[in-house]
Amino acid sequence: MFFFQVLLYLYHFWVFYLGSIFIYIFCLNPSNRKRFIYIILISSTIVCAIVILQNFGAVPFLWSDSYKKLYLGFNSGTLGPNKIVLGLTSFITFVLSIGVILEKSIHINRIVLILSIALNLYIVLLSGSRTTYVALLIFLAYFAVSNTLKFSYVAILILGAFILMVTINGDFYKKVDDVISHRITNKIKKKESLEEGKVDELYSDLGSGRDRLTKGNFYYLLENPQIIPFGMGFVNRFTTAPGLSAHNMYIQVVRELGIVGFVLYFGWLLSYLFIDFKQYNGFSLALKGLILSMLVTLFFGEHLYIYRPMFGFLGLFLVITNIFVSILHKNE
Repeated sequence: MFFFQVLLYLYHFWVFYLGSIFIYIFCLNPSNRKRFIYIILISSTIVCAIVILQNFGAVPFLWSDSYKKLYLGFNSGTLGPNKIVLGLTSFITFVLSIGVILEKSIHINRIVLILSIALNLYIVLLSGSRTTYVALLIFLAYFAVSNTLKFSYVAILILGAFILMVTINGDFYKKVDDVISHRITNKIKKKESLEEGKVDELYSDLGSGRDRLTKGNFYYLLENPQIIPFGMGFVNRFTTAPGLSAHNMYIQVVRELGIVGFVLYFGWLLSYLFIDFKQYNGFSLALKGLILSMLVTLFFGEHLYIYRPMFGFLGLFLVITNIFVSILHKNE
């Protein structure tokens, strides 16, 4: 069963990679690129609307009873009922929307874009995914520093959309406030940890046991240095390491693929930061902000990998990054 499970993971890995390459070629044509962006934005808006309706009791839970019990009835629309799935999917679509609205060479309906930005940002907050919250903060900080004027413009648009939403229904704010209180504020045992910036204590309180898994796998590598050069194998389940996941991509890559895999994987991810977009400033800002947010949040998870709860996100990430890069190669 382990062998066939690894084959399934490897199948997903290659299908996502090859599929994203085909989409890249498809998007070399500006008209096709525009159509595909519309497909993503509209699909995401529909999912966001379903999640909002679920939270207000208008749409039922769409997954099986076993999932409902396992994830405590978390509403995720048509996406898998794991908080990080919903959170990061909305986050990356939010980033795509920001890149498109700032990119002058692409003309997408402004109402569609503003609706996508507002709804996906709202769903990010509603998801309760702490990893996604960190990703959002990193992206917004990079956006604000890189282009303060455009950041102010987008911030005004988002603020206006949120004021409109709250005016229509005051429960929109209450839902988000309840989620943040439950997932963050009430989880912090010592309030002075936040005030004094004690990262270790905050991570222990908010990490849901991830700190123990990360430390356990780190010490496992130190105790078994023979696996460091080449790792113990792709998604290897035959191991005495603490847990199947280190909840830290940096350690996980070394554990499975060694230093060789680490250099290849993070060399690929870092390479996005050195792409010269020339005059395409909107896509450049969005892509680099996205990569920086991933580099930080991968310290807390493996969302750019193919583990069952999150494997779909890698495919979406590859598709959206290829949309960004395809603009550099015109094929009129």
